[in-house]
Amino acid sequence: MRIARVLFARLPEPGLVKTRLAADLDGPSAFALYRWLLRAQKHAFEEKPEPGSSYTDYVYYAPAISRLGARAKFYPDLTGLRLRFKPQIAGDLGQRLAAAAAEVLRDHDLAMIWGADIPALPPGIFATASALSPQSVITLARDGGYAFLSVAKEKFSPDIFSHIRWSTAQAGKDQITALKRCGIKVVIRAKVADLDRIYDLPRILRELEAFGRTEVLQDLHQTIRNLNSLFSPGEE
Repeated sequence: MRIARVLFARLPEPGLVKTRLAADLDGPSAFALYRWLLRAQKHAFEEKPEPGSSYTDYVYYAPAISRLGARAKFYPDLTGLRLRFKPQIAGDLGQRLAAAAAEVLRDHDLAMIWGADIPALPPGIFATASALSPQSVITLARDGGYAFLSVAKEKFSPDIFSHIRWSTAQAGKDQITALKRCGIKVVIRAKVADLDRIYDLPRILRELEAFGRTEVLQDLHQTIRNLNSLFSPGEE
């Protein structure tokens, strides 16, 4: 099975990422935590495919700049990976997701899509989505949205991303409804937290511990220590 793994991400630019988190903390802290989120995605991409399957890995980024420029901005957090960088089209999130899925499914049997603000995808989610295809597997987010979605080529229609109340507590339910409306069976696989506000961090810490993501957790602790050091008053 040819599988496209698709990460949706904002370009890592100070002052333009994690704006709600920046309101809780400050711009430099939010930017540092966003870069940590990208490094968490690197660990996700390092997971190997099941026998008989292959992965092609994409980063669909916004805003649109040249692919070479985008690659440079994501370095060094996503270095060492074989990634294909593509700009998201203009439009709402549903239009952007539909366009990306349609593009990768021209050459792949299955698309797996998730967002950069999810640091702890459920263990084995890629293998589960592959095994259950052509059913769609969805991981819900604790804020009412969703974190991960798989879509098989034989079931794909742009309509699966229609009539969804994006950025609301109903987005996850709406996505399930849209899939079923298009005749796609849906399997719900877990629920995880995304990092939008500072109060999301304790739950994310618990999830990383529960999922055994030791390196990602250590990186988070080091990032927080670096921020504390940066903003602490100097010793006399």
